Amino acid sequence: MGTRQLSGQLLTGAGAFGGIVAQITDFRLGAEAGLLSLLACGAVALIGLLLWFVPEKEARQARVAWGSEARRGKAPPKSIEMIPAPEERIFIHSDITPQYLLGLREGMTNIQAKAALSLYIGKWMKVSGPLMEIDDNRPRFDFAFATLCEHGLGWEATLTFTRDIDRLSTFRKGDVVNAIGKIVGASGGQVNLVDCELAKD
Repeated sequence: MGTRQLSGQLLTGAGAFGGIVAQITDFRLGAEAGLLSLLACGAVALIGLLLWFVPEKEARQARVAWGSEARRGKAPPKSIEMIPAPEERIFIHSDITPQYLLGLREGMTNIQAKAALSLYIGKWMKVSGPLMEIDDNRPRFDFAFATLCEHGLGWEATLTFTRDIDRLSTFRKGDVVNAIGKIVGASGGQVNLVDCELAKD
């Protein structure tokens, strides 16, 4: 049963009960007892009125609040969504070159080389060198591969770009590319960088 139905029944019952009791008490016990019975019925009626108007007032206030929010173009409140913070870019020292990273493997077993290289994995570096090749996977995938090669220094770097692809496509073989990227590996004479972008001159 809803609050309004209950309050309506209380009001109706209080009125009927009050009239009957008043007649009986006036006849048998006198006016003083009749007055007390009327006061009791009045209290019941007051409770019914409170049950009738208070919930309705709160409902009206809620409807007005929601209506004003909708007119201002605001959506109903939602649960708070946690937005991940942007990744912090930690750059290695400028003295650490692709040639240095590849040289870490010399005289080491694979397990030793992995341990030495782990200090740099996930960190960022700037690399600069002549462009050997560019290839992309567009339109299916929005990224491109660029290979820089310094034959005289004995290193290559494979860079995966997810931005600046249109600018990168204007470079010709032999042009010097300056880029930054995140280190993910160094083996087989090649340093691998991802999330690359062209560096500002």
